Amino acid sequence: MTATPAQPYSPSVPRAHRHLPRTAGPLRDTLTLVGLPLLAALALPAAFAGGGTRRWFGGRAESQRAEAQAAKDAAAAAFYELDTAQRDLRISIETITAVDDSPAARRAVADFDALGRRIDEVSHRYINAVDAHDLDRDDLEASAASRARTELTAAKEELGRVKQELDRFTDGLGPLLGKAETQLARLAPAVERARQALLAASNALDSVRTSGLKADDLAARLAVLSPELTKLNQGAGRHGVPQTLERAERVTREAESVRVEAERLPERAAEIDHRLVSLRTRAQALTTRSEQVDPVLSELRRRFTAACWQDLQNVPGIATENVRRAETKLAEARTARDEQRWPDATSLLSTVRALLNTTDEA
Repeated sequence: MTATPAQPYSPSVPRAHRHLPRTAGPLRDTLTLVGLPLLAALALPAAFAGGGTRRWFGGRAESQRAEAQAAKDAAAAAFYELDTAQRDLRISIETITAVDDSPAARRAVADFDALGRRIDEVSHRYINAVDAHDLDRDDLEASAASRARTELTAAKEELGRVKQELDRFTDGLGPLLGKAETQLARLAPAVERARQALLAASNALDSVRTSGLKADDLAARLAVLSPELTKLNQGAGRHGVPQTLERAERVTREAESVRVEAERLPERAAEIDHRLVSLRTRAQALTTRSEQVDPVLSELRRRFTAACWQDLQNVPGIATENVRRAETKLAEARTARDEQRWPDATSLLSTVRALLNTTDEA
């Protein structure tokens, strides 16, 4: 058998073809010509799968997704700021309406309602923009992400504009809100002062009664204030802040008056007793003086003409009548004092004093 000469090494021949027998030359050449394009065709999908073209499209979509997400976050922050500002403003409006029923306050409420409808509109558009775009989709296209960014940015800007309107409206409420807050700040102390005044008046009455004085008129005045205290305890939410303030101040004044009079009652009783004694002594003295008028008039009639004594001849009768009336009123005053009808006793003593003054001048 004749040996086949070894084939010389050729760099252009694939290593897998070098060991083919000579008789397979044509087939080898064919494989060489067909194999190279086939290998290139098989390698092409791999190039798209991991090569630069696929990475370029993916990078652009991810960039658009990131920008859209940033726009979404910014819009969410703007929505939160607007919602918080609206809640704070609603508290201010409720504060004003609780205190103030003026035309300016009613106009502020109407303007707030209109602004609330505007806020609802822009908030609805923001929520629709968020719901319309799922930024977490794996197959999110760059164009879809771009549209989402545009719509969310527009929603954020609109939310910001309405927030500015809200801020301007809030600034304009300053005077009304300040007045309302001042009244609210006065409310709790005013109600507490009324309660303390009622308690002090009640304690003063108890002390007076312990000393043996009835003070029924003061007790009746204090009893009238009991329903007012009930309304104060029910609160301004039920009866209104201005009405509650007015009620608290009135209860405080009346309770203070009762307390002062109750504390002065022992002194007042002692004063009435002293006046009773003093006025009775004075009435007795005037009775004695009036008895001396007749002899003096008789002397005047003998020594002087009628012009000198004519206007004095009625003095004894006037004096006697006035003293009699004064003694009657003194008896009534004593009865009123014993019954502890202090206003009646004081009034009667004033009448007695006026009668005695008239008699004394005569």
